Amino acid sequence: MVAVFLSGVFDFKGVGAMTQDPRVLISTLWSAARVFWVRLNLLLLPYWKSEAKLKAFTYLFVIFALVILNSQVIVLNSNNGARLMSALAERNESAFWQSYPIGLLANAALSILKVFSSFVTGLLIVRWREWMTLSFMERYTQAKSFYKVNFGLQVDNPDERIEDIRLFVKETVGLASTLITCISQLLTYVVILFSISREMVPTMLVYVFVGTVVTLFLGRKLPSLSFLQLKKDADFRFGLAQIRVNSESIAFYNSEEQSHKYASEKLDEAIENNQVWLRQRRNLEIFTTPFRDFLEFTPMLLLAPLLFGGRLNYGTLFQACSAFSHAGTSLSFLATQFSELAKYSAAVSRLGGLLETMEHPDQKQLVTAGQETQIITAEVSSLVLEHLCLWTPDHQQLLVDDLSFSIGPAEGLAIVGPSGSGKSSLLRAICGLWTEGSGKIGCPDASKCLFLPQQPYVTLGNLRDQLTFPSLNRTYSDDELQNVLSRVDLSGLPEQFGGFDANVAFADVLSLGQQQLLAVARVVLCAPQFVFLDEGTSALDAEHEKLVYDLVTSNRATVISVCHRQAVLHYHRKILSLLGDGKWSLK
Repeated sequence: MVAVFLSGVFDFKGVGAMTQDPRVLISTLWSAARVFWVRLNLLLLPYWKSEAKLKAFTYLFVIFALVILNSQVIVLNSNNGARLMSALAERNESAFWQSYPIGLLANAALSILKVFSSFVTGLLIVRWREWMTLSFMERYTQAKSFYKVNFGLQVDNPDERIEDIRLFVKETVGLASTLITCISQLLTYVVILFSISREMVPTMLVYVFVGTVVTLFLGRKLPSLSFLQLKKDADFRFGLAQIRVNSESIAFYNSEEQSHKYASEKLDEAIENNQVWLRQRRNLEIFTTPFRDFLEFTPMLLLAPLLFGGRLNYGTLFQACSAFSHAGTSLSFLATQFSELAKYSAAVSRLGGLLETMEHPDQKQLVTAGQETQIITAEVSSLVLEHLCLWTPDHQQLLVDDLSFSIGPAEGLAIVGPSGSGKSSLLRAICGLWTEGSGKIGCPDASKCLFLPQQPYVTLGNLRDQLTFPSLNRTYSDDELQNVLSRVDLSGLPEQFGGFDANVAFADVLSLGQQQLLAVARVVLCAPQFVFLDEGTSALDAEHEKLVYDLVTSNRATVISVCHRQAVLHYHRKILSLLGDGKWSLK
């Protein structure tokens, strides 16, 4: 993995500039190398220590065995090829027909070994990708990590980065397999070269060393360009996804031109970076391509005098040229695989950065007056706030200052105030999404609470899934579900969409008002003790809004509402007014 490590060293902003201060350069390179190596270990080791390690090591053993067997067949084929070429040069028909069948069998064996090696390698890639993707998804969806990562914009396009696992696993297995093959072939062909001419081995070492140094210099910008390419491609795909997700809004605004302009700009950025990458790779391949091709011609200069002097036959010369070429290619792994290493380095940086952020999503919390600020949360039977000071995540605006109150069962709290005063932000803090500030928040267990945002979450699934969300364990009969839909005035949905098990894009076919009523149906089914409504009835008329509050309060649920309409205030015993600049009043 030394070659991969060296590739990671160059994946660091500013290294390409090559500062003139050697101490700064060494420090920068060492810092980049440490970051890369730590991230690589975080990505590589878990799978090989997991419950799937037995099967993984079995695949690896089979691949290794096939590589060793392949090397032995190569030696046999090389020696036989030398005899075959000598027989042709000497017009020795009996020797030719003696060697020819062996060559056919050896090449057939090599083909079979290649096919099986490719198949087993593919199985390892599929299994590793599956395990690693599930592991990332588990981290991404636990403890609201997905919210913190996306909200804080700590990494770009986290969902696209998870998709980079495919590239990472494929490149890891591919590069490791190539490296094993190179080591095996190197040992095999060096022995052949040493038996023909001892002078050829040091010549090959010097040739490869010079080629590697030049390759590192010419390709030093490729890793960072590969990293940018993955990012810009992800930005472009995200832009297209936004058009699909917000298609109705775009159509209402007649903003097709602006949407096209944004997506085109992202495409232009990706194409521009790709062109720079191609030019850098062209410059590299101007050297690496002839470097590989000339490997076969170099031994001719050393061995031609021996051939002309009669001390070497043509078959041995052919074998030496082939051995020199294969051994040199194997030893120059870094030079010949540098473009792939650059892509691999970029994938490691993106995935490693995402993994670090998911492991410590709050690590970028700001510090005030030398003290890290953090709201303390606790699980209690009612809603209790003690001396709460709430700031925006960037710590630029104080939303609530020294707020204290308690809400008991069935009391209810209405949160009112002008736009931007922090009403929804206070709910985020109560639900544990925002933690920047000080004080204490006591709230019932999450299983006893249900949050209804202004834009309800409509899942990917059938109507039954929409109603039972977010519960995973409870099941309901069709009659129970139909009864709930009738209570929220949505009784016609099953007939309209073909039953409870029909899969429809409900986010597209239901109005916002219907989606809000669907969210209320979930409340009726779950019967939580606390219901948080963040303008969860904003799209409903007064009659349906009254219906919602009557349903919610009839189950003696405690309602915490962000609301603007006076008509619903009587459903709450306490009213909290946020006045701005941290000021508030409680009635």
